[in-house]
Amino acid sequence: MQNRWWIKRCKEYQGRQEAEMKKYILSLLIIAIVCAVGCGLKAHKKMTHII
Repeated sequence: MQNRWWIKRCKEYQGRQEAEMKKYILSLLIIAIVCAVGCGLKAHKKMTHII
């Protein structure tokens, strides 16, 4: 009986860890996209000044 309880706890913990990891990766992706868009806009503005 005790063993089943431990297995259940471990699975719950793993599920929580995966969810945290997904949130972390998603936030990194969002930051990367925002930076890329920001840099792209800066480069675009510089190019329009030259023309």
